[in-house]
Amino acid sequence: MSSTVPSSMRSKQSGVSTMAADLAAVPFWRYIPPEAQMVTDWSGGQTRELYLAPAGTSYAGCDFTLRLSSATVEVPESHFTHLPDYNRLLMPLVGTVKLQHDGGPVKTLPPLAVDAFSGGAATDSWGQCRDFNVMLRRGSGYRAAVKGYPTGREPLAIALCGHDFLYAAQGSYRWQAAGKQLLAEGGLLVLQRPGELQLLPQDETGLLVHVQLWREPVS
Repeated sequence: MSSTVPSSMRSKQSGVSTMAADLAAVPFWRYIPPEAQMVTDWSGGQTRELYLAPAGTSYAGCDFTLRLSSATVEVPESHFTHLPDYNRLLMPLVGTVKLQHDGGPVKTLPPLAVDAFSGGAATDSWGQCRDFNVMLRRGSGYRAAVKGYPTGREPLAIALCGHDFLYAAQGSYRWQAAGKQLLAEGGLLVLQRPGELQLLPQDETGLLVHVQLWREPVS
């Protein structure tokens, strides 16, 4: 969606070589509560920045490598900011949105459907929603995937690839690490070890978002 970043601004390259070190510096887990997340207004709603890497970069500066965010879209039509150095994943959490890239076919995304597209495409959207966004710099050496899970009271076993992010879009969850830890609604859990994580939903209905980041194979 629209933002304050000028479409003519070209992104810097400082983030590419340091994201691996930034991820490696994180212990097995790191929790980012809702109150530690930055919320900004844009012309059609609000954006909550959940995660940005490497440290010291910014969205406005276009020098980041990875950004996770969730936005509300309160206008019927909007145009995405031109970000040619990034690949994007977008998933509606609540509401249905329609997207069109470079004048091509219109895609209809119901809740939890994912669209992957270039940040350099001329992208228009229609529909009011709350969504989840992944922005990953091209040439970073990583690839990303995102999936949403509606949850009930049943325990969850989450398979971890080694660079994982869990966002409690609705409801809260408990998990085990040096005692029972709470992933509160709106919080983000960063996990840096492969394996399996057991989660205990604390609410009758919930929604969990799982982002995975992999190293691309070296040719």
